[in-house]
Amino acid sequence: MRFSIIILLFLPLTTETAEKFFMDGNAAFARGEYENAIKEYRNILDTNRTSAAIHHNLANAYFEFGRTQHNDLPGDSTGLGRAIYHYRIAKRLDPRDRINRAHLKQAREYVHGQTPRESVLRVFTGYLTVNEWTIAASLCLTAGLSLLSVSHAYRPWRGRWTLPICLLLTSGAGISVMAIIKWQHQTSGDEAVTVREVKIYKRPLASEDVPDQVSHEDTDPIGDGIELRIVDRLDDKWLKVAFEEGALKRKGWVQLGSDTQPNVLIFPN
Repeated sequence: MRFSIIILLFLPLTTETAEKFFMDGNAAFARGEYENAIKEYRNILDTNRTSAAIHHNLANAYFEFGRTQHNDLPGDSTGLGRAIYHYRIAKRLDPRDRINRAHLKQAREYVHGQTPRESVLRVFTGYLTVNEWTIAASLCLTAGLSLLSVSHAYRPWRGRWTLPICLLLTSGAGISVMAIIKWQHQTSGDEAVTVREVKIYKRPLASEDVPDQVSHEDTDPIGDGIELRIVDRLDDKWLKVAFEEGALKRKGWVQLGSDTQPNVLIFPN
């Protein structure tokens, strides 16, 4: 898998400690010491510093560790789910990074056998961040309103700029809608990824609460790295989810693990 050393100047890091963690993580990755690389990159995130480069490199380390040494991870976690999680966080921060997108595609194909399908609208809005959509909408609306004000104030220009004004205002309104849709996608908290094997239940009940003669678990459990769409929540302990597993579409309830040993990571709002 291709690994790129990101130029440190592009990182929003100002302390020598954070820079040392990043460089030590890169060095550990280059030596094939993926577990050490994971620790170094996570040290940066623990200081509340973040960037697309950090999440991308951390995802690379999880992915390689999952492919080569996953049996050493506790609780049947392979690291592949965490790789997909951090690739997707990096994509939020830098949606047009081709290397990150290629690595996310590779990880998804490794786990799913194919890339999960996304709606056309989500793919389209995904090419810009929320801030970029907002800035583009603001520029169009500001330019349109400014031109409208000038044309009304300067009599010889009245009626001359009608078409450009309409185009700018219409474009600004349309881009504003895209910004709202992107913001809703990113803040809805309705997406998650499994980070270890997870049982799927037909109802939000623990196994011990169901009579032996009643079928409760849904066929086979799902493995690490399956991307979930959250349909419903119950008591902060259960998630009703829909997901694709290969060519199959499945639904069911997932019982959440503990904070110290999660089985699902929910994408932040």
